[in-house]
Amino acid sequence: MVFLSTQCSGSKLISHDLVIMLFKCITRSLRSNPIRSLSQRNSTWYEIGAILSYQNHGFTIDFECVNGNVRLEWVGQDLLHVHYFPNNGDVPPTILHQNQESDDQLPDFDLIESNDQIRFRTSSFTCMIERKSFLIHIRTHNDELLCSDLNGMAVSGDGSVQLSMRLQPGERCYGLGIHGPSIQHRGKRFRFRSIRSQPDSPENDTYTEPFYLGVIGERAYGIYWNNQHRGVIELGIGDNYELRFESRGGSIDYFLFLGGEIRNILNRHAELHGRIDIPNLISLGYATLEKDSIDSDSSSRVHSSTVKNYVDSLLTTAEFSNPESIPHFLGTMLNMALSGSIRELITVESLYDVRDSEQYVRMLQATCLMPHIRVDANRLLNSLHLKPIEETYMMAVRQTLNLRKRLIPLIYSSIALSHQYGWPIIQPIFCLEPQNENYRNKSDCFILGDTILIAPIFESDGRWREVNLPVGYWFNFWTEVLISGNQKITVFAPLEQLPIFIRAGTVVPMYVLGNVDIEDGSQIITYRVYPGNGESVLFEDTGDGRSYVEGEYRWIYLSCEMNEHRLVIRRRTAGRYLPPYNRIRLEIVGLSAEPSQVRIDRQGAPIWFVDENRLEMYVEDKFQQIEIYLK
Repeated sequence: MVFLSTQCSGSKLISHDLVIMLFKCITRSLRSNPIRSLSQRNSTWYEIGAILSYQNHGFTIDFECVNGNVRLEWVGQDLLHVHYFPNNGDVPPTILHQNQESDDQLPDFDLIESNDQIRFRTSSFTCMIERKSFLIHIRTHNDELLCSDLNGMAVSGDGSVQLSMRLQPGERCYGLGIHGPSIQHRGKRFRFRSIRSQPDSPENDTYTEPFYLGVIGERAYGIYWNNQHRGVIELGIGDNYELRFESRGGSIDYFLFLGGEIRNILNRHAELHGRIDIPNLISLGYATLEKDSIDSDSSSRVHSSTVKNYVDSLLTTAEFSNPESIPHFLGTMLNMALSGSIRELITVESLYDVRDSEQYVRMLQATCLMPHIRVDANRLLNSLHLKPIEETYMMAVRQTLNLRKRLIPLIYSSIALSHQYGWPIIQPIFCLEPQNENYRNKSDCFILGDTILIAPIFESDGRWREVNLPVGYWFNFWTEVLISGNQKITVFAPLEQLPIFIRAGTVVPMYVLGNVDIEDGSQIITYRVYPGNGESVLFEDTGDGRSYVEGEYRWIYLSCEMNEHRLVIRRRTAGRYLPPYNRIRLEIVGLSAEPSQVRIDRQGAPIWFVDENRLEMYVEDKFQQIEIYLK
């Protein structure tokens, strides 16, 4: 209990405890004079009220307020847990703990008091709490407002609870697991439907993951509303600047994520709620097309049907028959990625029943490079044999499946990075340039990692599409032509080609179809290098879904440095896993001039080939540096 002294008339001192006792007697009468919510509903709401006292337990602070108790707990450097307990409820004992998933230590903070505020200042943030109203405001270390209460926490007589925060001018609203083509939700109102409820049919105004991602310029913050009761969220309806969570029951219990960058926010959310497991390769649809059947062992099946059923309920066979199905699906996947709700693989069962051949090919292309979507190659091909489909479409399907198979090492590495760091498996284009107004609601393409842009075709019979390329330089995956970014281009997209663009400086790992070198029968892998300045991270293990848990894996770190006359590729590995291949086929595309010299680990390369603007050679798996000098 904080003990203060109060000066009264007659120069007499009375204890602050007595003042609190008298103040309680008066302020309890506020229950007979409640406030109304800003939404002008008939429900009667009671605010938390003024702070009467508090106790500092180190990383946990318990506040006694007029209408209940509030606990603030720093769970990590940039993660604050807020929990309200009503006056008639028991406050659990304080348990000092730390997020076990995080390597960060709990923050050191200074406590600063004034007549109207209590402030907790860390090295990164300042949390300010108003004494009279218990409104919380968070500012960055350079005094920029990150998030702020509007009306704060409130409870109603019927057991409903709400949190009212202020949306900043220009704040964009993402996340919430909303299904539909739009990813920016400001100005909308949604009803909560738990993903676990698995309703008979989807509703157009529902959200399924109570995680909100707010983006202001290049800064971001997150809110996880830890309440699974039915309710609503309002995101600045009309001219209103209110962000409001409301639930019909339960408690006011939420987490504030203050990481500053989008990727950090999603990482913290993953630490709190779990990350996707690294699956076995069969679960990714890694089936040899020459085989008559795919391994049906239980280990190859999807981990959980919860998300699968949810997504599949959004994508009925009827929806696939019209052009709106692909943007609807893509928007849903991006919303789930920005909500941290992709924690398992997904099989879209209704994909196998699509009747329109053009839509079938384009839908398959839209999903084939989404790492979390499972593609059963043989089942797809078997389903096609039951359809009246032309050979042209059959060839396009086979090429799409082969594209997926070739890029399995890239897809597998993307899942491993998401598992390790909590990063989204896919992300919308605005994540690369948060301040670009043209990208804020762009959901017609997605980024794999942060170096590969995929732009699916939506229109039936579409053979061209416009693509917004972010800042930098990008290679067309199919033509290997270098294109300047920060512009909108129009790209030709024949039926068999999904528009793909690779950022310059990226190394893309690929399987050779068959994964066997004809020369001596040894297994190999291909590194395709897109010259420029950049870094790539790859992951390898046995692919059985278990070896990484036992420490049998390795990370491969590749960097590219490019100037006018020299390209340097550096490589280092970490981990004890030994791959089944001992040689790497190196493909360097889009060279601006013919090489004059190639050196591997400072020694001259024994043999290399040049065909137009492409250089090819074989290197040992143990190489550390390759230097290519251009004429």
